[in-house]
Amino acid sequence: GRVYTEEIQFETRNFNPVLNLDSDGSTGNSPNYYGVAWEQTPLGALADDDLVLNDPDGDPITKMSIVLKVKSKSGYDALVYNSVHPEVLVSGLNSDSLIFEAQSHLPDSIWVDVLRNTYLLNSSEMPDTSTIRQIEIWIADSESQSETTTAFLRVKAVNDAPVCTTATL
Repeated sequence: GRVYTEEIQFETRNFNPVLNLDSDGSTGNSPNYYGVAWEQTPLGALADDDLVLNDPDGDPITKMSIVLKVKSKSGYDALVYNSVHPEVLVSGLNSDSLIFEAQSHLPDSIWVDVLRNTYLLNSSEMPDTSTIRQIEIWIADSESQSETTTAFLRVKAVNDAPVCTTATL
């Protein structure tokens, strides 16, 4: 008789993690872009409420990078993280760059919470309303990195109501 053999080769594929700052397009932009004007308050959010973050092949997210690429000319802008997750190591607090690293396997919901609690802080009494701030964000698993997504934030000027104080004449 005859003997036939076949060699089968298997190739593993890794899919990049996915980060979408505005999944329903409510800000009128593409998934890799979030653009918003926030009123003259100290903190500007970096993502919409419908933020999506995951890894299609189920690998755990291990790292997130958030970098303030363009800030106001006045220099009063900084990235701040306003939460605590003991299993997430944070470096660069109140600066132009934040790096978050997992100390253990974390569900995607923790990473969503980390991003939702990271803000652009403007500490000026009269913030620069002409500069559009640009923040670049990416996530990674142990094998690959997502595409870089960009948040564009601009301070929208607000005419504060006058405040009446008691004066002595």
